[in-house]
Amino acid sequence: VVQRSPSWARRSATSAARVASDSMEGMVEVLSVQDEAWKGQGFQVRGHEVRSPFTRKTLAFLRALTCNNDRDWFRLRKPQYEEPGRKPMVELLAQLAADLPGFAPELISDPRVSLYRIYRDTRFSADKSPLKSHVAAHFPSKGFARGEGSGLYLHVAPAEVWIGGGLYMPPAADLR
Repeated sequence: VVQRSPSWARRSATSAARVASDSMEGMVEVLSVQDEAWKGQGFQVRGHEVRSPFTRKTLAFLRALTCNNDRDWFRLRKPQYEEPGRKPMVELLAQLAADLPGFAPELISDPRVSLYRIYRDTRFSADKSPLKSHVAAHFPSKGFARGEGSGLYLHVAPAEVWIGGGLYMPPAADLR
């Protein structure tokens, strides 16, 4: 069942978060593999074979990056990151760009907007590791300025796949 948000739900960041929450339920349903039979590197969802663009090479590179989180090490291996790390996330974003309109038409899935950089901002962090040890993307809501509104987030790391959604620093007026 696809639930479309009424036009009033797009007026504030808080109401947009409610819409994102509903969208996330649909996304989790699509991405869920509980009680599904694995076949090769894919799995069955509603009778369709689903294959992950991420491979063992992706996880192996991210593990190596975790152990060698250094700009010089990464600079020598950046082409290796592009193939198993960045490229699979771009493929996933392309697939979600085709799938999201069916259950979350207000979300954006575009590599130019959604894909996070591998480089960390360490200016205000106690952890001065220069690189992230995961590949990540966010799916912001259409019609909001950058950093406003609700959205979804996904990252793939050697030890986890994390999916979340909500608001970041909503205005006080939207919290009342």
